[in-house]
Amino acid sequence: MTVQQLECLADGLSVFACGQTLVLDRTRVRARRDGHDVAFIIAGTRLAPRLHLRPNQLASASWEDLSIALQRIVRRLVCTGQN
Repeated sequence: MTVQQLECLADGLSVFACGQTLVLDRTRVRARRDGHDVAFIIAGTRLAPRLHLRPNQLASASWEDLSIALQRIVRRLVCTGQN
């Protein structure tokens, strides 16, 4: 997967978490020497998670792999914050 593909995948990705549907917005991927930093906003919240992908992790990941990873992160953040 390329940086552009990841940005397209994440922007507008719908995630069902804790009884509500949330949408990812404003995804930015920055290349670093030690991999890629991914940042996005969960629309309708004040949450702006960031994650780090190892150098070869982005290139070897499928759309499904990264979609599932993003959904897990959102669910964990949103559901934990509501407790």
